[in-house]
Amino acid sequence: FKEREGHCCIPSHHKENGKNLGTWSLYQRSKLREGKMSVNRKRLLLKNEFVYDQWLDMYRLLLKFEEREGHCRIPSNHKENGKN
Repeated sequence: FKEREGHCCIPSHHKENGKNLGTWSLYQRSKLREGKMSVNRKRLLLKNEFVYDQWLDMYRLLLKFEEREGHCRIPSNHKENGKN
């Protein structure tokens, strides 16, 4: 999914190769938020930029914008990685 789409923000109803990847990703997000995931699994997901916290995801995009542009004055119609 990431290789093809360029991100790991998987829609909740998404199927990949006939498997419910969206449902699986919802479960993983839940376990991450609750702190009920092993360190190794968490590390693997976060290493691949798995999105489990929308605020944190947008904050990372803000930091990426600031690093590239040198400021945080983002135009209201700007999209970063397809998000605004």
